[in-house]
Amino acid sequence: MRLFAMVLLAVFPVQSAVLTGIVLDFESARPLARTLVTLQPIQTADSADPQTTRTESNGTFLFTAPPGVYTLTLVREGFAVYRYGAKCWNCAGAPIFLTGNERTAVDVRMHRLGALTGTIFDENQIGIPDIPVVVYAATRPMRPAGKVVTDDRGAFRVALVPGPYLVRTAAAQTKDGMTYIPSFYPEGVERRLARLIPIELERTSTNIDFPAIPGKLYRVQGHVSMAVPGSANSIDLISDSGREKVGLDSQGNFVFDRVFPGPYELFVEARDRGTCYAAWQPVTVDRDMDVVAQLTRCAMVIVDPNGAARKQLRDKNVQVTLRRRDLDQDGPPIPVKSFTTELPPGNYEITVNAGGSGYASEITVQGKPVPFRSAARFSSGYNVVQITISTLTASITGRVLDRPNETVPYAPVFLETLDLDPPDPPLIREGRTAADGTFTFGGLPPAKYRLLATFDIDPADRVAVEQANAPELTLRPGSSAVHDLSLYHK
Repeated sequence: MRLFAMVLLAVFPVQSAVLTGIVLDFESARPLARTLVTLQPIQTADSADPQTTRTESNGTFLFTAPPGVYTLTLVREGFAVYRYGAKCWNCAGAPIFLTGNERTAVDVRMHRLGALTGTIFDENQIGIPDIPVVVYAATRPMRPAGKVVTDDRGAFRVALVPGPYLVRTAAAQTKDGMTYIPSFYPEGVERRLARLIPIELERTSTNIDFPAIPGKLYRVQGHVSMAVPGSANSIDLISDSGREKVGLDSQGNFVFDRVFPGPYELFVEARDRGTCYAAWQPVTVDRDMDVVAQLTRCAMVIVDPNGAARKQLRDKNVQVTLRRRDLDQDGPPIPVKSFTTELPPGNYEITVNAGGSGYASEITVQGKPVPFRSAARFSSGYNVVQITISTLTASITGRVLDRPNETVPYAPVFLETLDLDPPDPPLIREGRTAADGTFTFGGLPPAKYRLLATFDIDPADRVAVEQANAPELTLRPGSSAVHDLSLYHK
């Protein structure tokens, strides 16, 4: 018995907390094997790192960790992300308090994603196989959330997280020679005729049936004029439903067949001995077209901060990030590591992080102000981006109360920017109260803000946030506000 106790002490050292759990499918109650589980410290007695593991075949997992306060997150393909203690699928998770020499057990039931199903049919309501179907998040601009191809009966199914969506077919030509142009559910080629489809967890929206619309497809052909012969071998035609790539022949000629009407971007990029060459241009296809794309040196983006911001950028106290924004998707963030950056021409998003000690009060490209997070267009040649940093930041401090004078430790607090001009990302900041129930948001640009403390609603749910009647306050340059919040219960 004494030897057994020594073995236990070696496996679970004194002052270690033990967290065990089992993960089950909500509907069937069957174990979910190989689910990724993350234990993230909010506050611990010593500096603990996040821990990750995967569930065993029987759905169980185990962590040993220092005593403290943690959040627990679980991820599995085909299921919604699970945050322990959350009141909705995308709400903040509740804290888990782990104390030394004790075992805590949790029971997790994960929900499957929602889905939509339907059929694409012809003029006789017979399903059409091999028609691409794209599901878009109902944002402006639309962003693809899923893409499938209809089966032999013209049916399709897409799994999705909760939210409103639009469904549209992509251009297609079938084996029997019919050509179809993109059309939205329930019927029409224009977005204003589309119908929103709400998606909920564990539920399938059925009967998303609508016709493919016959139409004329066009040919876009042309020539890439190269500064360095043979430097490019392909070109992209980009739309909001995706991109098509074709090769260039030895003379730089290209052909895109079966192009549906609408706005596009032509893009070609090449490198020769380390030098970047590119061509980018918007085109509107409404007929057969011949296009010439001139391959030139890539755009030189010169970040030229004003005043002290130049030294701050050099010392990396100010971080500037660019992100390419094509019609079909946003590219990866590109950190600006020097004052001059070489980029292919196109539309880009510019964000500035002054590390909490300041904020970008103005950004201009070629002398013209641009709003943060909106597209700045870079063309071939020199593009000068000027950034003005202000150190007159504001702050908000306060307490979260659940009852009069009773503070709530580790409660999630959301701060939303309402009317900053230009808007400063992120538009919604998230924090948690400390052990004494206090919170602080610092380094804020002057603006109007909305504050909400809750475990019960998703801060991105605009309807739920409006119903919560969250308090609003305006911050002046350099001001410090004190504002206590009541924990919101839905």
